[in-house]
Amino acid sequence: LDEAIALNSLGAVRLLLDHGADVNRADRTGGTPLEAAVAMRNYRIAELLLERDADPWAVGVNGDTIASALNAPIRPAEPIESQAESRVKARLTAAGWRFPPPSAQAVRAAVLAGRWPPPGAQGGRPPSHDLVQRMREL
Repeated sequence: LDEAIALNSLGAVRLLLDHGADVNRADRTGGTPLEAAVAMRNYRIAELLLERDADPWAVGVNGDTIASALNAPIRPAEPIESQAESRVKARLTAAGWRFPPPSAQAVRAAVLAGRWPPPGAQGGRPPSHDLVQRMREL
């Protein structure tokens, strides 16, 4: 899945998801396919991942979130990606995100205090025990 996202191959991502790829599989740093798609500005893929139940509240070991990646300065994109970006931001807003999002430090503090995702979050899952443990080790 990571390679298909890196290649911006919407068809390959769809095929992998149709055949059971885990939309919320996190790497050792807590990075998810959704985070990778947003960080790479592959918004049509991000939109597909959200449609397939990707966790919009996933957090990385440093407190990085999908919303903070989406809120970062952007490079010019193709019109189709810009349109998808607007739809992704609308889905995150519907899930309870506010822009600008909290800083990575604030998110990390909330995770370590057991308050993530925040009250009112729609569709969020608590960070894994392993991720919280890695945060504590930093």
